[in-house]
Amino acid sequence: MGIPEIPVAKRGGHGYHRRAMGSESRLSPAETWYAQGVEAYKAGKYEEALVAFARALSSDPKYHRALVFQGLSHMELKNYDDARRALEAAVELAPTYAKAHNALGNVYRRTGDLDLAIQSFTKAASLEPRVAEYHYNVGISRLDINHVPEAIDALKEAARYAPKDVDIQAELAAAFMRNKAYHDALQVLEDFVRRCPEDDRVVEIKVRISKLKKKIEDERAAAGEAPPPPPEA
Repeated sequence: MGIPEIPVAKRGGHGYHRRAMGSESRLSPAETWYAQGVEAYKAGKYEEALVAFARALSSDPKYHRALVFQGLSHMELKNYDDARRALEAAVELAPTYAKAHNALGNVYRRTGDLDLAIQSFTKAASLEPRVAEYHYNVGISRLDINHVPEAIDALKEAARYAPKDVDIQAELAAAFMRNKAYHDALQVLEDFVRRCPEDDRVVEIKVRISKLKKKIEDERAAAGEAPPPPPEA
């Protein structure tokens, strides 16, 4: 599966909520440009967003949130060198800002710098351990370099904090399968279906469950094992 979208900064942060309340005059010039840039970014207007973030940073060169979104905008435009420079600057200015580390990790991952990506995602997870996305990013990056046991550990953490996220559950099951832990994979998928029967992707997950059960049966048959007894009525 692909890299998950980076969450857009919440409106409640950094004075941004005041714009929504009609008090834009109380924002600094940097905050005003930042707010406009975020709106452009959310609308997929990345070139327009870059202009706004550049103006925000011209007004306040240490505005690390603007640097983060500048980096994200460059990443969406596949300007990876510019994205990396902006996000490395953001991390240097705000070393405890988890979103900056996570965003930088995504740039590293897209450019194939997987060791650096894992370092960045791990740092983000250490700063905000209850954010499932950061553990998920560690997990899928570990899978990229075939560190399957470590990937499973990270994806378990992600699943713990987001038990209803189908992407996380599916990726955890896939990691178990790569480790030939088919029963664990089956348990993850069946638990998800019981937990979220109305999810849009339940039909897809049920198809995976059927295929996985068939694989387990085939493995048993190949090993000369008797099939399990049918469940009691």
